[in-house]
Amino acid sequence: MSCYYMKNAQASESRLMGVVGLYIHWALKEDEPQAAELSEAQIEPVQNIHQAYCFELEEDGLDRVSEELGTDVEKIAALKNGVFGGLGSKLKRVTDREAFWMIKRFSGLEASMFKALPAGVRQVFELAAEQAPFTEEEEKALLKKLCVPVYTQFGWVNYYLMRSVCKDMDGVSLTVSSYADPAAVHPVCLPQKGGLVRNRIDIADGEDGDTVFCCESVVDTEKGTYVLLSELTADQNGVTSAKQKSYFRLSEWETYRKLLRPEYLTYFRLSEEPEAFDERLRKALPKASCKLYDAGELYMDYNPDNSHVERPIFNIGDDLQASYFITTAGQLVMASFTAGGILAAEVMLRTGLLDDVLEPLGRYTFTSPVLGRFVESGYDDFGEFLKLLI
Repeated sequence: MSCYYMKNAQASESRLMGVVGLYIHWALKEDEPQAAELSEAQIEPVQNIHQAYCFELEEDGLDRVSEELGTDVEKIAALKNGVFGGLGSKLKRVTDREAFWMIKRFSGLEASMFKALPAGVRQVFELAAEQAPFTEEEEKALLKKLCVPVYTQFGWVNYYLMRSVCKDMDGVSLTVSSYADPAAVHPVCLPQKGGLVRNRIDIADGEDGDTVFCCESVVDTEKGTYVLLSELTADQNGVTSAKQKSYFRLSEWETYRKLLRPEYLTYFRLSEEPEAFDERLRKALPKASCKLYDAGELYMDYNPDNSHVERPIFNIGDDLQASYFITTAGQLVMASFTAGGILAAEVMLRTGLLDDVLEPLGRYTFTSPVLGRFVESGYDDFGEFLKLLI
């Protein structure tokens, strides 16, 4: 990558969610001998390199990296959306040094993993390794830059618990108020690492007059699902105290009941080939993430922010507005957890001029999520799958 310079770098404000995306646009140096030797037709594809990195900070670090050559606007948008589409946060410009620091600090790559990277990406990691280390002040400033603004005490409490239950201590530190007594802020977690899937906050009065946030957290772990009870206090800058009360494991039935939520679902028959409709839907949902399955293609359209974390009842999937599954049998099955979400999806189909090829086959309200089960089932006909549920 010595022939290129970093023309643009952007990172997501999603550190508090435990994942960070990084986009880098590399441009070929104009005075580079390699550029002078290439014809215009030869230089166009290699003049610009676009890379998108996704770092899962509560898992193994680098989750994936994608690369696109050239200047095709749609391909570059798809590249960026593949990483940033579901993060629910704005992108912020970062400097070359900040981008290199993120790659070096967040990657978590072992030697064997490093060797498996594409040659161009491997060179970027080598450049990152050569950079001078950050000072403590620089590190704090960048981490703060990578955090979305939090507007409520509910938000601070939910983010604290989210980071604490997965034992992300660096993330926890970003949620603690600068005015907190460190001795009053204790980890709230299980013996094993877990993920916060639901949190309910009730308000009570503390002995000293402070507002106490009494939390009932549902935490998913490799050993099962648990309820974790805790009490926290917070100000507008973060959590000021945290105390774990108790925890207990849920049975499969109790877990099902605890996470029970309705799903609104509508499905259609397509009067054109799935591939043709897929292309039109992709344009209508430019920021939706997309994943291929044996029986079709799933689009997930997320809300543009993570405001769901600021609510007294937090569910991990509340940032999802609607899902769209185009099956190989020529059906569109779409679903949302809210009536407003499914209505917005239907309006989108009309305003996006997509409903001219849609024949309605059914509209349902289920007491628990069904679309995910259908997608994973391998069935490509929702009507046939529905018979299994009756």
